[in-house]
Amino acid sequence: MALDRKIRYGMVGGGPGAFIGDIHRSAAALNGEMVLVAGAFSSDPEKSRRPFR
Repeated sequence: MALDRKIRYGMVGGGPGAFIGDIHRSAAALNGEMVLVAGAFSSDPEKSRRPFR
């Protein structure tokens, strides 16, 4: 099924340093049709704002 636009998604958990977060973001980006637009990556707001590597 071809879409006219990318699928926008959000994540809960999986912030900087979390192994599984990297795996999920990488898998979602494989075909280039999904884009991460929002997330609550940590219960610590400062940690949640840190950029991914």
